[in-house]
Formats: sequence, structure tokens, C-alpha cells
Amino acid sequence: MSTQRERAWLFGPIPDLFLGSGLLYLVVLALLILGGATAQGAIPYRFFAYAILVFSGAHYGATLLRVYEHESERRTYRNFTLHMTVVMIAILMAVLHSPFWGSILITVYLTWSPWHYSGQNYGIALMMLRRQGIDPPPAAKRALHATFYLSFASVLLNFHFEGGLGSSDPLGYAATAASGYGFVSLELPGSLRGFLMPVVALAYLASLITTFALLLRAGAPRQLLPTALVVLIQAAWFSIPHLGYYFSLGENIPVLNLRAGADFQAYFVWVALGHAIQYLWITTYYARNDERWTGYGSYYLKAFAFGNAVWAAPVLLLAPDLFEGADYEGGLAMCVAAAVNVHHFILDGAIWKLRNPKVAAVLLQRDEQATSAPSRMLTSPWKVRLAWSVAALFCFLKVLPEFEVETRFREALMARDHESAGAILERAAWYGRDTASLRTELANLMVQSQLGREALPHYWRALELEPSAQGFAAVGELTERTVGPHQSFYAYDRGLERYPDDPVLNRRKGFVLIRLRRFDEARPLLERVLESTPDDEEVRQALERVRG
Repeated sequence: MSTQRERAWLFGPIPDLFLGSGLLYLVVLALLILGGATAQGAIPYRFFAYAILVFSGAHYGATLLRVYEHESERRTYRNFTLHMTVVMIAILMAVLHSPFWGSILITVYLTWSPWHYSGQNYGIALMMLRRQGIDPPPAAKRALHATFYLSFASVLLNFHFEGGLGSSDPLGYAATAASGYGFVSLELPGSLRGFLMPVVALAYLASLITTFALLLRAGAPRQLLPTALVVLIQAAWFSIPHLGYYFSLGENIPVLNLRAGADFQAYFVWVALGHAIQYLWITTYYARNDERWTGYGSYYLKAFAFGNAVWAAPVLLLAPDLFEGADYEGGLAMCVAAAVNVHHFILDGAIWKLRNPKVAAVLLQRDEQATSAPSRMLTSPWKVRLAWSVAALFCFLKVLPEFEVETRFREALMARDHESAGAILERAAWYGRDTASLRTELANLMVQSQLGREALPHYWRALELEPSAQGFAAVGELTERTVGPHQSFYAYDRGLERYPDDPVLNRRKGFVLIRLRRFDEARPLLERVLESTPDDEEVRQALERVRG
């Protein structure tokens, strides 16, 4: 017979308060605030990248294990595990051909994300109350729910109203001229935001006061501590930064300041890590109650492998060469992130409901012998080996770029080891991580080292991944200097096929033709330049000489 004290916690008071209720996040937040710029600078290089692999990657895997590992769960959630998955794959393939629809998917993901986090926090807050022996009265439950709704509302007002974060693009998700993929704010009237944000702030404070006033009637303060910490975490993730953004508060606190791009990116990652750790805490407990539990190490290894595999698989299978314009950094990475997360949000919403008898039996301990219902796993050895082999391969291709592209490539650039850097990018092309920006960075360094001719293949590869008029013009100019004027026409012509009215391409090709005394061919190009840039005196004079 378990006692009420034993039922009050999943793993015990310290792990539950630090991991589930978010006390660890609050400690880190306090240290970052107290340490300021010094604390931020002390964070090791690549810390965030490796932390995302370790925690965020595994938290996606925890969801996959929950529904794909057991045959009965796959059958129960077939609409999500099979049909919805096929739909999301089709959507991802489609949006890689359309920056407009890709931007819609990215916008859905970034808007839904804080709602997903808020829903998880609400579920944990309610679970903690019931485990602590408090059955909240309906009014208290509604008030508690309102705190999370209103917290999310502050994010929504900043994302999709004029004057908010959606306009300033703190995450760098705005569409670029080259890729066209990005976050698209609805840009609703700023005057409406000016009216609604103070209302949301006041309603949020009122719901907080109401919630804890009612809960204190139902239980002792110590029983409310786990839930109070979750409410505080929700405030630290969303309410305080987003209300502070509107009221111009907290601008001197980097980790809570949404006005500076670099600070906001760090804030975003810290919140994502906090959410992932919280998620692993509760999914590990649920999995531990299964009769086939084989230990924490085995469970985490499976979650890590399968979670990171679902990120690498689309990148490898839908590599940039197959989808013109969907360069990894320019579109592919954002679209894959959006598709994987939307799939995760939908699946999560279906499987984690406290009104589900199986879920409630484990998380709320309504039955003293509660365990998740037995279900047949993948028993065929070849199926198990195949699943592990595929997951291990794709997981490796998720981990590999963090060491090779993000670390060894940088080291090669610093050492001016052009051959090693180029070889790394050639390998990266095989697993979908070759990007226009990295190719351009390497090529620029080679030009500085007087290796302009050798840099041309890298520039051409960058143009394959992310075409631009500026890029074609630069390659044409470099070809003219290092190889010869006749060879430069290939770059200018390829650029003019895509951007026939670009003044720079027309201007440069026109001047090359003049130097080769091909005046009749140069005339229409220079005339086209003057149509768009009539103040270009050099072109005007050249055109007069050609006409003369």
C-alpha cells in the first residue's frame, strides 16, 4: 500500500521540483540575471547545439516511443501514427517547392509552439495539485486554466499585431529575397494591441490572485508549491518577457529582453531546453511504469536515437539538390523544424490527456497498482534490428554535422586549410548540410588568399543552393578577372535568364561587351540599365559612345 506522501511525487520531491516544476530553470535564470554579460559569455562554445541534441532531440523520441513502440498504441492512435504522418510528409515535400506555403507552415509552428508549452505546463500544474492531495474546485481550476490562456495571449499579441515581435523578427525568421521562407505576422492593427495588452495583463494578474486564493482554501501552502513553481515557470517563459516587451520593462536583463536579436535567440533556446527536460521527466516516469521497462539508460538511448533521427531523415532524403531554392539554411531547416514540431504537437495533444484512463492511472496514481496496459512490442527480431539500424543511421547523420560542419569546418577556416574545409562541405552535401552561406564563406576566404580561380566552384555551388542576381554578378566579375572576359558571359547569361531586368547584371555584361567591341550587343543591355537607374552617369556616357 502506497502512502499519500509517496503518491505526492513521481520520482521524489527534489527531482520533481527541479525537473518537473522547473526549479532548475529558475536557478539558471537567476544565475544568468545576476551574472549579466559575464555569465552569458561564460557559456561554452556550442553549448546550445549540444544541449539541443541531448535534451530536445530526446524529447521528440519520447513521444515516438510512447506511440510507435507498442503495437496496441500504434493501433489505438493509427490516425496519428500513420495517416497524419503521411500527410505531414506530403506537406513538407510540397512547401519545399513553395516559399509562400512554407512560410505559412513556419508561422503555424512558431505560433503553436508557445501554446503547446503552455498546455504542457497546465497539465503538469493540475497533475501536481492532485498528486499533492488537492482536488481543485471548478472555480479554481478555471482560474488556473485562465492564467495559462492569458499568458499565451500575450505572446499572440506580440507575434501577430503591428509593433510586436512579428515585425522586428528577433529569431531571424523573416523572409529573405533569396529564399522567401520565413515567419509571416498577420500584422493586425497596432491600436487593437494597444488596447488588448493592458487588458490581458490585468486579467492575468487577477486570475493569478484568484487561483491561489481559491487553492489556499483547498490545501496547505506546501501542497501548492509544485504547482506554484510551474505557474512561475510559465510566467518566466512567456508572461514576463512578452508583457515586459510591450511595457518596455526588463530591457537591461538580457535573458528576458526580447528586443535584442541575439538575446532573444538565447532566451528561445533556454525555454526550449526547459520544456524538453520537463517533458523527458514525465515521459520517463510513464515509461517506467510499463512492465517491459528495461532501465533509464536503455530508455534514454532509444529516445535520443529515434528523436534525433526524425530531424535528420527529412534533411537527408529531401536534400537541397532535389528542391531548388530550399537551401538548408535558406528554407530546408526551417521547413523541417516546422513539420517535425507540428507533427509532435498534434501527436502530443492526442496521447497526453489526463481524462484518458490509462494516462490518469499512471500520472495521478488513481490505482495503487497502476501500470500502463501491457501491449505487444515489435517481437520480430528483424523488425527490431531494422528499426534500430535506420534510427542509428539517421541519428548519426544528425550528430555528425555538429562536430564536422559546425566545429571542424570552422577550425579549418581559421587555419586557412581550404582543402580540408572544401572536403568537409563535399561530404556535407551527401547528408543535406551543404549550404550557400558556408560555400560563400569558404570561397571569400580563398579569394583573400589569392585563390580566386580555385574559389569559383564553391561560388557556383552556392548559386545552385541559393540563386541570386548579386551572386551571379559577383561570379561573373571574378571569372572575368581570373579566367577571362569571354568566360564571364556564362555567369552573366545564367543570371540574366533568372533576373532579366537586374541592373547590375545588365551593366556588367554590357561593359564586358564594350571592351570586346561588341557594341550592338551592349546597347540593349545598357538601355535596360538606364530604365531602372536613370542617374547612372557612367552607363549614360558609355551608351552615348556606343550609339556614336
